[in-house]
Amino acid sequence: MIRTEREVMPGVYLSDPPPPPPESPLLDNLEHLREEIARLRRSVEMLLNSNRELQPHAEDDPEFAQAIAENVGVIARQVQLIQKYEERVDALTGGATHQRDKPCKKESLPIVVTRRAVPDEDRGAVQHSEQLTEASPDAEGGIFL
Repeated sequence: MIRTEREVMPGVYLSDPPPPPPESPLLDNLEHLREEIARLRRSVEMLLNSNRELQPHAEDDPEFAQAIAENVGVIARQVQLIQKYEERVDALTGGATHQRDKPCKKESLPIVVTRRAVPDEDRGAVQHSEQLTEASPDAEGGIFL
């Protein structure tokens, strides 16, 4: 698996550990799955808050627009992982012990991106995010994670 690094400051690079592969024994560990779901939900919430704060300035600053587009891609991947892990928890428990009061629904994630300010190489993430932005009628502008 290829790990990508990103430079956060001159000379400082970060790379996130990849999620466990599907055959990983961690995917059979309920405690790990629930902790990972909670971690990913917090991460998505923080990224959405970040996008909300950056949005008013995205028209004037292409770096903000790029940050929003990058966040959208990360959010999409994390939502997919949350759903995958929730399905695995349901499969392991038969759905009996895992209550999801607010399931993570792609369609209820309000993500705003200004197309004009997004670089061409990030337009794919933006187009993908548009599939996520169709708010459900009961979303009431909130975040359902």
